[in-house]
Amino acid sequence: MNLKKIEIKIKNFIIKNFFFKKIYFYLKIIKKAKKRYYYAENSEDVIVNALFDKIKKGVYLDIGCYHPIRGSLTYKLFKKGWKGINVDLSRESIDLFDISRPKDLNLNMAISDKNITTKYFQVGNINQANSLEKINGAKKIQIDSINIDTLIKKFDLKKIDYLNIDAEGADYKIITGFSLKKIRPILITIEDVNNNNFDLKSLLKNKMNNFFYKKNYFLYSRTACTSFYVDIKYKKIIHKVLNTTIDFTFK
Repeated sequence: MNLKKIEIKIKNFIIKNFFFKKIYFYLKIIKKAKKRYYYAENSEDVIVNALFDKIKKGVYLDIGCYHPIRGSLTYKLFKKGWKGINVDLSRESIDLFDISRPKDLNLNMAISDKNITTKYFQVGNINQANSLEKINGAKKIQIDSINIDTLIKKFDLKKIDYLNIDAEGADYKIITGFSLKKIRPILITIEDVNNNNFDLKSLLKNKMNNFFYKKNYFLYSRTACTSFYVDIKYKKIIHKVLNTTIDFTFK
């Protein structure tokens, strides 16, 4: 048995034991909490925080939240006083959020375009690759799925300032389950794996961009595979709220 398999077996044993699991999760949170300029994989949170620099208390909905610090687009918003809802397929990811962000609403469920009971494909207990889309060799786990409109109604949400969707290929299904009528986030960031060749011309013609265009959102920015869409009513005032003087140093 190689070292990787031994490591996985030890990790699975720890996660199944309530006492060791809690200690393990606390250590994971402490390890990742070191102050950094950005926490998202491709520094997407730099753009997010520049747009929301003057909003000290807002509401986020993070779908496919994965980890409360590592790779998080909402961690800095949380640190300055924002609250929100974090949703992930992994029970263990939500356990991390329950420890790190106990005042948030942390939900172990799937978000899609339909309200059904379905299965997701688990690559690992806490893994960004877990998905509703088929993954060969992955473990199938049953889970309840609802659309965003149902989630808003169920938890009586009054507003969402920022929506992040990172669902490993299921992103288009998720966004089409959101009417964007009663509640319209200022900013929506969404992973668009259908344009992973980084061709902006093809991005502007694809179905994801067309959906947002019809809903009166415009493409504000793009980093790696993440697109940033802003409600068109804010287009003329972005220069008034955008912070382009963020200090790169820490004191």
